[in-house]
Amino acid sequence: MALSLGVIGGAIDIIYIFMVLRCERVLCA
Repeated sequence: MALSLGVIGGAIDIIYIFMVLRCERVLCA
């Protein structure tokens, strides 16, 4: 269970970072 939660947390972190970078690109553009 801890392992699955860690994988989900890692995926959320990656998605969050991707969205932040995308928003920054849109604002900069």
